Amino acid sequence: LKEQFNVSCKEVYLKEVVRQVADSSILINATSIRDSIENNVFNTFQINDGADVIHGESLLNDYNKLTSGNVNEDAVIIAYSNSQVLNYNLAIRKNFFPNNFDERVLPGELLLVSQNNYFYEEELFNGTIVKVVDAYPNGMVERRKVRYKKKKKDEKGETITKEMELVFRNVRIETPSHKQIDCIILDNFLTDKTPY
Repeated sequence: LKEQFNVSCKEVYLKEVVRQVADSSILINATSIRDSIENNVFNTFQINDGADVIHGESLLNDYNKLTSGNVNEDAVIIAYSNSQVLNYNLAIRKNFFPNNFDERVLPGELLLVSQNNYFYEEELFNGTIVKVVDAYPNGMVERRKVRYKKKKKDEKGETITKEMELVFRNVRIETPSHKQIDCIILDNFLTDKTPY
């Protein structure tokens, strides 16, 4: 910014923790990473699990206990990959909706908005959790095949073109401010292991 636009800048390093308890594994590991960066020491890096880190089956059991078998936006599982997120979502949905598990979206489910949307009377921002009030069943979705070009080229250096089916579903959601919005979601996001 200084070189390109002749703008004066200040650098600030935030160290005060406000979103984690003092003995949180996240905080302990983040502090270790920060200290390593500050001291330019990168060969002893290690992430350690603490008592507040739960894995695998135990995680799902604890999640089910915490939510008392009901969808609850106060209970959140954080995963490191889209594939892991999908696996957790499927396991949790199977527990919450055993009789309707095959339907992709059901009333009562929570969805995470993945892209800002200013189309509706209430803006929907990336990261907002909304509740499904109503959803068209699987048989009433709209399917469209689209062609797209891959960034990677084939062995001859030519562009690779692929085709994929996009599935759109009408849903009614409730926002955190309790406003209900009729919208269309891209159903593929609910079952795809890739981020895009």
